Amino acid sequence: MKTQTSFLIIMLVVVAACGFYSCAGEAGSFDRTPEEVAEEESQGEAVETVGLPGLENMDLPHVETDIEPEDQVDGAAPEDMVAEPLSSTCTNHINTSTHIWYVYYTGTCTTKYRFNLEADNSTIRYAYGFDTAGRRISYYQYYDGHDTVQDHKVIYKFTLKTGTYTIDHAVKYDLNSRWIAYYLYHDGHDTVQDHKLKYKFVLKTGTQTINYGYKYNLDTQKTIYYEYHVDYNTISNHKVRYKFFLKTGTNTINYAYKYDIAGNRRAYFLYHSGYNTISSHRMRFRSTYNASGRWTGEAGFTVSGVVTGTGRLMTPVVLDTITCGWYCYSGHQGADFGSAGIDSDNLYAADSGYVVSAYTMGSEYASYSCPVEGKTLVGQQMIYIYHGNGKITQYGHMKSMAVSTGDYVFKGQVIGKVGSTGCATGPHLHFGVITNGKTWGAPYGSSYYGSPYYENPANHLEQSINDKTGW
Repeated sequence: MKTQTSFLIIMLVVVAACGFYSCAGEAGSFDRTPEEVAEEESQGEAVETVGLPGLENMDLPHVETDIEPEDQVDGAAPEDMVAEPLSSTCTNHINTSTHIWYVYYTGTCTTKYRFNLEADNSTIRYAYGFDTAGRRISYYQYYDGHDTVQDHKVIYKFTLKTGTYTIDHAVKYDLNSRWIAYYLYHDGHDTVQDHKLKYKFVLKTGTQTINYGYKYNLDTQKTIYYEYHVDYNTISNHKVRYKFFLKTGTNTINYAYKYDIAGNRRAYFLYHSGYNTISSHRMRFRSTYNASGRWTGEAGFTVSGVVTGTGRLMTPVVLDTITCGWYCYSGHQGADFGSAGIDSDNLYAADSGYVVSAYTMGSEYASYSCPVEGKTLVGQQMIYIYHGNGKITQYGHMKSMAVSTGDYVFKGQVIGKVGSTGCATGPHLHFGVITNGKTWGAPYGSSYYGSPYYENPANHLEQSINDKTGW
């Protein structure tokens, strides 16, 4: 009787223990969460679970960053999932019915990583990382050939804004789990499902030091190439030294700027044809900034054969309706842009070139005739820009000038403001085109006249200011 009583007590203890801990004869059957057990019962079939010893402490590489077209990755359609803390400890396992591999924070049932698998329950499609509160914080993709449960190596880690699918930045890794690139994305196109690269920083392998960077447009085409100051070339602290503006989608350089540590422009560069790519560029001419922020020509360069525009003149103002054309009155050798509201508008260089003259007419012009009663030429601000091949553009009646004689300018650069100085009836730009202008010698003191021959500007304006092609 005593033996039977003892046996009964032992059995009751065992039954009670199994009721609390869910005992089973097969190893690993206690790995399932209550939700998964309920799901199996509703499906009416047993779900095989695979124990993965040694993975409890697995930690994927931590990263933080921009992407190049060849690195652009498709966002997988994410499945919503919030990992809620449970009352008992869970073991990492694969649910072979839902094709999901769960990895938990040590000693808890809070999901740390959720891997979405292919139907083979081995190949990883993508993965999410969660914080201890069960909020989504990262998204991962893996190298082909290293994308299985047994052998997986991260190629991209996207750090998310906590609890969302919005990408804060991304990092690319090599096969040794070292950082090699850092990415940022365009606003509005910065989610797991829809991301378009804005900046890519190529890093020194395994570090956060930037070798160089790119900027992309919304079509994922390169537009700018960057180099950085030594000691200011990390992800957390970088300052641009050179900015190369590219022909869209290529490595061909249109022009470049140099900047100081404070971010001020200090030089402007153009390059020789055939030697104007990122990998092979040779400077054709350079213009530097002086202390007042204006460009100054650099001695040793001649204008002829060096400064060459694109060959296509654009309208120099946004309100580009000609209100008084070629000979709209006797002796008017130009085109006036005088639409209502144009006063003080920006005035742009019609093409790249060299400022042969930027001056204000003085008292020596007081005796010159002016058809406008009460007006003289005195005080008129005027600019002449030489574009190569004898072509010069003239900008008159300006309110103010933003460049000086000897400066190099690029197409579309602001050179001043529209005004009504000199012999003018109201605010407008007088725009002239000279086709056989002469320049010679070094930039300083060059002459732009040489029997100037004016032509109708309307016959030379081939491009609207709103068309950026070829800039």
